[in-house]
Amino acid sequence: MILHLLRLVWHRKRQSALLLAELFASFLVLFAVVLGGVVAADNWRRPLGFEFEDVWFVGVRPSSGERRDEGLGSRDLLALRDAAREFAEVRAAAYVDPAPFQLSQWMDGGRIAGRRVTWRMARADDGLPAVLDLKLVAGRWFSREDDGAGAKPMVVSESFARHVFGTTDVVGRDATAEQEREDAAPPEKRRIVGVIADFRQDGELMGPQHYAFQRAEPGSGELRRLPRVLLVRVAPGSGVALEERLLRRLERERPGYTFQIEPLAQMRSSRNATGLIPLATGGVVGVFLMLMVALGLSGVLWQNVTQRTREIGLRRAHGAAAADVFRQVLAEVALLVTIAVAAGAALVVQVPLMDLVSGIRPGVFATSLALAVLGLYGLALASAAYPARLAASLEPADALRYE
Repeated sequence: MILHLLRLVWHRKRQSALLLAELFASFLVLFAVVLGGVVAADNWRRPLGFEFEDVWFVGVRPSSGERRDEGLGSRDLLALRDAAREFAEVRAAAYVDPAPFQLSQWMDGGRIAGRRVTWRMARADDGLPAVLDLKLVAGRWFSREDDGAGAKPMVVSESFARHVFGTTDVVGRDATAEQEREDAAPPEKRRIVGVIADFRQDGELMGPQHYAFQRAEPGSGELRRLPRVLLVRVAPGSGVALEERLLRRLERERPGYTFQIEPLAQMRSSRNATGLIPLATGGVVGVFLMLMVALGLSGVLWQNVTQRTREIGLRRAHGAAAADVFRQVLAEVALLVTIAVAAGAALVVQVPLMDLVSGIRPGVFATSLALAVLGLYGLALASAAYPARLAASLEPADALRYE
C-alpha cells in the first residue's frame, strides 16, 4: 500500500514537491510556536525561590543633581532601614539591588574552578532572607562574622553550584572568577558561604538561570555600589494607610530624597504582562500562519482532486467504494506529512544536540516536538477532509467523457 502511494506521489512530482515545501515550512513554524508555549508553561509551574506577597518595593533615590553612587552613604541607608522597622506592621526590612521584578539586572561571569560560567547577581544585606523567605539549601546567609573577611561572601543558587562544582559540597569554596582577558582588572576575591533554591528574579516567565547574591551590608564599611532598593515585608492586609505613613516617615528621616513605594505583587503583574506580549504575538502570528496553511492545503488538494477526475472515476468503475477513495486521498496527504515531518524533525533535533539553545530541558523539547507533529497531522488531515469527500463523491460515469 505504501509503495503504491509512493508511486502516486512520484507521478505528481511537481505538485507533491510544492506540498512538501509548504508542509515542511509549516512544521518549523508550528514547532517554534509550540516550543515557546511549552517552555513558558514549564517555567510558570516552577517555584520562584522567594515569596513576594506582602512585600513592598521602596526605591531610594538621591536628591536631584547627585549621581546615583553619591549622596547616599552607609549612615543614610541604615537610618532609612531603621525608620521602616519602627512600624508595628513591618515584619522585616532589607536592602537589595536589583530587586525581584525590577527592570534591572547585573550580569557577571568568568572561569571558576576551571569551568566557564555566567550568572546574574544582586547585592543584598544581611536581612534579606527574612523579607523574601529565601530557602537555604546549604550553609548560611551573610552575617556579621563576614565583617573584615578577606574574600567577599557570596550565596549562590543550586543551579550555579551544580554547574560549577557538580554534586560536591560548595560551602567554603573559592568563587573568585578568573577573567579571560589579559588586560582585565584583578578579580574580586569571593567565597561561597551558602546555597539557596534557584532564584528567578524576573518571575514565572524567567527560564532557569544561575544566580548569586553578594553581600553589601550598609553597616559593614562597604561603600562601593551600595543597594538603593529597600524591601519591606508588611503584615497581611496592610494597604494605602501604611504606605502613606511609611512614605512620610522616610521623607522626614532624609528630606530631599525621593522614595517610590510599590507592592512586589503589582510589579510581578506588570512584569508578567510585559513578558506575555511576545508570547501572545507569536501565538497570534502562528495561528494566522496555520490558518493560511490550512486554506492553502485545502485549495491545492481541491485542485488536485479536480485534475484527477479521470483517475478517480476509473478506480470507482473498477469497484472501489467511496470510502476507499476517501481513505486514499487522506493516506496520500499523511504520507506527504510524514516525509515533511521527518525532514523537519531531523533539522530541529540539531538544536539540543549542538547546544544551540540553553535552558530547555529534554522533556520540554520532546513534548514540543510531539505536539508539533500531532498538530501538523491534524491540520493537514483536516484540510484534506473536504477535498477527499469531493473525490469520494465522484461517480464512475464521470470518467466516460475521457474515453
